[in-house]
Amino acid sequence: MKTAVVPRWLWLFVLAALVWSWSLYLVGWWLTPPGHRYFWVTFDVSDYNAHLRWARQAWEGKTRFVNLFTTEEHEPKTFNLHDWFVGKLARWLGLSLHLSMRLVHTFGVIVFVFAAWWLALPVLNEEKQRTYLLMLCFLGGFIWLAMPEANTFMALATMSWFVWGKALAALLMGSILRLGMQECKGARVQVILIGIVAGAVLGNIHPYALAPVGYGLALWLIGHFVLRCEVAGKKAFEASLVALLAFMVAGWQAWAILSDPVYRAEFLLPLQTPPFWQFVLNYGIFLLLALLASYHFLRQSPVPSPQSLLIAWLIGAFLAVYLTPTAQPRKLIEGVHLPMCILAAWAWHQLVLPRTVVIRRRPTTVLLLIGAITPLTFWLSQVRNFTQNDEIALHYGGVPFYLSEQHLKLIDWLAKHVRPDEAILCNYQLGNYIPILTGRRVFIGHWGGTIRAKEKLQIAQKIWQGDLPVNEAKRLFRQHRIRYAIATIYERHATKPKHEPEDCPFVRERFNLSRYGKIVFRVGEDAVLRLDW
Repeated sequence: MKTAVVPRWLWLFVLAALVWSWSLYLVGWWLTPPGHRYFWVTFDVSDYNAHLRWARQAWEGKTRFVNLFTTEEHEPKTFNLHDWFVGKLARWLGLSLHLSMRLVHTFGVIVFVFAAWWLALPVLNEEKQRTYLLMLCFLGGFIWLAMPEANTFMALATMSWFVWGKALAALLMGSILRLGMQECKGARVQVILIGIVAGAVLGNIHPYALAPVGYGLALWLIGHFVLRCEVAGKKAFEASLVALLAFMVAGWQAWAILSDPVYRAEFLLPLQTPPFWQFVLNYGIFLLLALLASYHFLRQSPVPSPQSLLIAWLIGAFLAVYLTPTAQPRKLIEGVHLPMCILAAWAWHQLVLPRTVVIRRRPTTVLLLIGAITPLTFWLSQVRNFTQNDEIALHYGGVPFYLSEQHLKLIDWLAKHVRPDEAILCNYQLGNYIPILTGRRVFIGHWGGTIRAKEKLQIAQKIWQGDLPVNEAKRLFRQHRIRYAIATIYERHATKPKHEPEDCPFVRERFNLSRYGKIVFRVGEDAVLRLDW
């Protein structure tokens, strides 16, 4: 197989991907309300901060990370290369952690475009086919599931680790695809090294993306043994050699997390998996095209081939979601969009266009009309969320995109005065940011990262209302080493009975935190209290 030359048109897709990935953030920055600061986040803010809690510790020079979203003590074991690099980059360049993640995401978008193109080369022989592939990565089906792991256009627009997961999975599988095609020994070694390194990094930073790869490889190798016994041994050995280190690293990462009772409780928190029909609607006509291509290839020749590896990868992703005994199987759909898009691009060019004169005249326009509505709807929904920052944070359980300068002054004070072994009592809206901005633990900070989050929120509400007996409160503060508490609109609002957003100005709060401590710092109506033990 000849060395591929990067075509000039590929840089247009790189540029398009960068514009798409930055567009939401630039709009979010432009819409920043007066007296507030934007933190370069969109979509699910809590997920950004879940990774940045580790990046904060890397920024401090640590290489093993604890959970700052909860007050339970535990031994640091886990390490994530992506989050470590985000923290180190912020330290080296003097950037905020949130902006550092934006830069890492940007680099990941560039790598993804080249990795997706490189992965498709052995299957898509014509440039038009590869153009359709990259277009499909930006498009969607009839609906959009709120899952960047399932939709490439969402990953490109939002979260860094999902883009890197897809890019590294593409490099790993691209290496395996090429094992039997490289005639030059040096080229074979190079391909194997790319796969081993990409797989090892993937196993560390985003092991979820390895599950469909594992299922797909298993199906593919079984096909080798059943249909081509004479080459099965060599194929199995080479594929295992490339993928082995990836699964070993992922196994170590799983051990580091699941052997820790605090992280185990977080990662075993159940997440509802969408039914299969929702996935079908999410991918729409592109899944149908991929199935048409799969039928064509398997009917043409059942002998294992590069095409059959992509088919096995596609099937393996859905098997991973519905067969793997884990609490969060929905995350295992990671990467299915790539083989689907490659197969769909081939079917679009080879099966659809030759049979449809009208579509053949404007194939690019038709693709955009079919698939652009979903990403555009997603984009507009996120812009609308920027304009409803306070409403989402106060009434719909979200974390704000913007923090007021008043609140940031409280957080700056806490960063200077709270000792490393002390924790802070606050509501989740600021509790999601405080560990990243101060490096200190919080009693409530994340719906999954805080152990027994619902129970703790109920206890915190009793404290804010002044209903928890003083002696019982002191025991709780000592047990969790909660030295300081903050009083802001988020804590006061939590003392109101349930109500509709439009009725909020007329519902009285019942806030009595001063029963448990004294104010040591005040900014306007907001304050920091030192709690009595």
